[in-house]
Amino acid sequence: DASLPVNEDETIPQARKDASVQLIRAMRRFKRERDVAAYAVRQAAMGRFYEEFRSPDPDAYNAVHLHQAVTFVRKLLGPKASQFDTNMLKIGTYQYLMEESDYFNNDPYSPTIFHAVPPSSIRRVREVQRWVKTNDPRFGKFVSKAKEITKDLRAWRAQSRTSGGEISWSPMPEHAFTEDDLTMIHFLNDSLRRGRSKQGNPYDYVLSLLSRAIEAPYTHDGSRDFAFNLLADIGAHPPWGNLLVTDDSSTPWTAKDEAIAEAEAKRLAEHFKAIQESSSGVPKFGDGVDHLRHDWGDMPAYVIDNESAEELDDGISVVPANDGTNSVWVHVHIADPTALLRPDDTLSKIAQKRIGSLYFMEKTFPLLPAEFASLFSLGRGGPQPVFSISAKISNEDGAILETSLKPGILRNVHTVTYDEMDRALGAMTSEGYVLSELSNTPKTESSLKPRVLSHPVLEDLKALAKAAETLSRRRGIHGAYNFLYPTRGEVEVAPKPLNSAPFPPPAPMKYQGGPTYYVYKGLSSSFEVNNSKWAVAEMMMLGCRVAARHARDNQVPILYRHNSSPNADELCAHLRDPLTGEVPYGPETRMVNTVGGTSTVPGGNSMLGTEGDPYARVTSPLRRFGDLVNHWQLKACMSPDAPRIPLEQLDAAATDLTTAEA
Repeated sequence: DASLPVNEDETIPQARKDASVQLIRAMRRFKRERDVAAYAVRQAAMGRFYEEFRSPDPDAYNAVHLHQAVTFVRKLLGPKASQFDTNMLKIGTYQYLMEESDYFNNDPYSPTIFHAVPPSSIRRVREVQRWVKTNDPRFGKFVSKAKEITKDLRAWRAQSRTSGGEISWSPMPEHAFTEDDLTMIHFLNDSLRRGRSKQGNPYDYVLSLLSRAIEAPYTHDGSRDFAFNLLADIGAHPPWGNLLVTDDSSTPWTAKDEAIAEAEAKRLAEHFKAIQESSSGVPKFGDGVDHLRHDWGDMPAYVIDNESAEELDDGISVVPANDGTNSVWVHVHIADPTALLRPDDTLSKIAQKRIGSLYFMEKTFPLLPAEFASLFSLGRGGPQPVFSISAKISNEDGAILETSLKPGILRNVHTVTYDEMDRALGAMTSEGYVLSELSNTPKTESSLKPRVLSHPVLEDLKALAKAAETLSRRRGIHGAYNFLYPTRGEVEVAPKPLNSAPFPPPAPMKYQGGPTYYVYKGLSSSFEVNNSKWAVAEMMMLGCRVAARHARDNQVPILYRHNSSPNADELCAHLRDPLTGEVPYGPETRMVNTVGGTSTVPGGNSMLGTEGDPYARVTSPLRRFGDLVNHWQLKACMSPDAPRIPLEQLDAAATDLTTAEA
């Protein structure tokens, strides 16, 4: 084309050429420094890393945070560590762990977490690989048996009603798994635990051979599907199985920890019962703040949550200030397991490893054992210890006029579902949005039937909603961003938890029945549409703001949350409603970047519109370890007799929480 320049170099400005040269040089320098650091890490870590971080339990995984691995590298390098830039050591350590895929799995959800593979899994991989390489007949025998079992099970399923109805299972009498079969079954199960696809996979070669030998309608394509389908076809897993529910070996919910936690929960439950029986007035828990515990008497507190919620850890009271001002007192009452639980207790150490409750459709892995958590879950009856955060709120502009924090006793608790509150206030309810039931089993009547709320309860809920809306409007005026993301459906499964035969079974299992799935259309995140959830979320945010403000003003070291965006204003300021902070979903919202984490120093929360207030999570101590920590710290601020956590442990907890949420 005659219109194009003959020499393209002539059209490139010199400044751009210089910048390109500088960039190339910087990239080469970076690669050189990275390679030197990676070599040093490998030389120091070889043969030592796995022994340092593997679990003492030969069948358990062990989580390793990248910052822990870097600390160990520094220890191995000694004085030489000072020769390397901190980021280069981190990159070198990460690269080493990624390359050691036989020993460390990179977490598929948190890239800075690795899982040290159990020694038993490593031994199995090597044993099965040896079978394949040496043409050991044990591999061929498993293939033949797998084909036979698959054929028999498919024939049985074709003649049986295997979906819908009560779940049950029974062994196939004509088949049994040998020790060699169980080795292969464990191998397949282990292969489902692989980390990110960017890591090497020691299972791939064997799975590819097995896929061709089995001649199943599904093949191994590098994903987990082949191994999962084969395990289901030979009756080792239920057809609907979720590996993380049926096998918890790579989670902090190991059988060993569960046994210890259950024993501790039983001991503490007996102690709790003794305290209750020996108390005629306000119970004494010995947590260092008994002399400060306030009895809320007959004041009603409302626990508002989903009907299926398992951990009811916060209630709300709203009462007029009655001081001549147009204002109300909002009291956020939070379940108080720290009334019994101390930082050095065994159960606290287990909770620290778990970080938080883990939720699946089929099963919940709780932070604290159910027997212990149920003692503090609000609404169980009887006087209950709470940590109450109070704020006097102006009805005119949502300003926070006064605040206080105190341990308390709650006696008058009302449980209300989101749908009940929304129905009472005339908002949309999720009950009207059932889309489909993916099973033959009919849905049973709700265990909590819709109620007509009494007039006093209705008036209290109206006051709560009004206070929440006033607070939300004020945050909107002060720069909050409320992104109206597309509505997402919700799925529930029944029964919960889903039961299945213990893994691995001694013989192929014939499963009858199956789970029932309920699919709900999601509701808009707009305040006007989703009134109750927004109102509760606003009150929880208020509690977290007031607690963080109290800690900051009294120089109490706690775990602060920080969250900000470097580009939200640039991209979305012109779309944002100045009164509500609502931003409609669109291309701009998809490009917004947010930066967050946990620290012992107050950080920015520019997108919340909290007028410079810091933020600390305190409202869910039954399901988040960080909230437990903050309760201990806030109580220690109130009384020298309450236990507190040393600052270095607090810093480590902040790092672990930030890493886990990455």
